Amino acid sequence: MDQLIQGRVRVSPGTAIAAPDQPARVLGLFEGWAVRLLDLGPRFGRQVTEVLLPGDLLSLDSVLHGTPVRRVETVTAATVVRYGPLDAAALRVGSQELAEALLALLARRLARAEAMLANLGRRDAVERTGWLLLDIVTRLEARGLSQGGWCPFPLRRHHLADALGLSPTHVTRTTQELATRNLARLGDGFLTLLDRDGLDALSGYGNVPDRD
Repeated sequence: MDQLIQGRVRVSPGTAIAAPDQPARVLGLFEGWAVRLLDLGPRFGRQVTEVLLPGDLLSLDSVLHGTPVRRVETVTAATVVRYGPLDAAALRVGSQELAEALLALLARRLARAEAMLANLGRRDAVERTGWLLLDIVTRLEARGLSQGGWCPFPLRRHHLADALGLSPTHVTRTTQELATRNLARLGDGFLTLLDRDGLDALSGYGNVPDRD
């Protein structure tokens, strides 16, 4: 994959990495966190559809299309981010092993999206918050970026609110309740899982396997 990277860019928090008026490019996220969001207008606000972590690839579906596909989402840096475009044409003609790996990534992203849809539709505010926190920690652990249920957590309240369909005030109440129950503590830019099994039981996270 390193051979397919066409330069690296460093941007500050709040910078749009990809926007609806731009053709989709396959981008590799090398450092920092970003969010993929839909702007639904002043009446409905914004919805974060995916939290992007170091190691994620953006717009992989454009590889399958073979031509740039215009997106409806914006990808915005939540922290300082380093990212770079990949040679999509080279990805399409790569090895069989690479093709299988890319398809597996797309399949896992679809599985996560479906699980998040169920999370938003069928769990209450505390349960869905616990689910999202567990999902992020699990993905970080798979990449060697978290150990022992502890990790940096730079997302702000408004990011969580837009991801969970809650107000920032409601997010504060749900995270406080998780701390009161000794399940998870979120604050000062860090997340600590105090009782992973208990949080799993509350949120039902373990019911959906192989997310990353």
